[in-house]
Amino acid sequence: MAPEKDNIIYEQKLHYGIFVLPFLALVISVFPLGFLYLSFNIIMMPIRQMQPNSAPHLTWLITLPIMLFLIANAGFFIVIWLAHRNNVVRLTTNTLAIRSGFISRNVAILNVGDIESVFLRQPLLGRLLGYGTVVAVGTGGTPFHMQFMPEPTALYEMILDAKSRGKLPKKETRRNDLPPQDDSRYMPKG
Repeated sequence: MAPEKDNIIYEQKLHYGIFVLPFLALVISVFPLGFLYLSFNIIMMPIRQMQPNSAPHLTWLITLPIMLFLIANAGFFIVIWLAHRNNVVRLTTNTLAIRSGFISRNVAILNVGDIESVFLRQPLLGRLLGYGTVVAVGTGGTPFHMQFMPEPTALYEMILDAKSRGKLPKKETRRNDLPPQDDSRYMPKG
């Protein structure tokens, strides 16, 4: 009997919802920084009018921290984009594979038959935007977290379906197959 071919059932990257909270943090923090910048320029306007060459360098006192903040936030978005690009979950007929990492690679492969339980978590923002976390627990209790997955209920149901198809019937042991119950092998010979 030929082994079953390993067909891909589901393959997905992270949901774009991972960009929402950093974007909101950027928007919320840009308004106070912009207000601070405009206030500083309004305060400096009379000084510049009285002495035009006396305080041009003071503008950098407020501009430099704002620029550093924006550069740091751009770096943060690049890191999130790399995480989005390099995290993949693949469900096949026989395995569940989770690949993540950019600098250091993490790969977890779990046989579908070894999955003991599957959990689904969706916060409010995740329900609104269509992402969530699916946790597959393998034999031995090791959890495999798949965070920010698009359409997590579909992935959850696909894992459960693959798990139910992947279960092999257990071989029944008959009483004749068991070893004898005597303890003679532990008794001293002689």
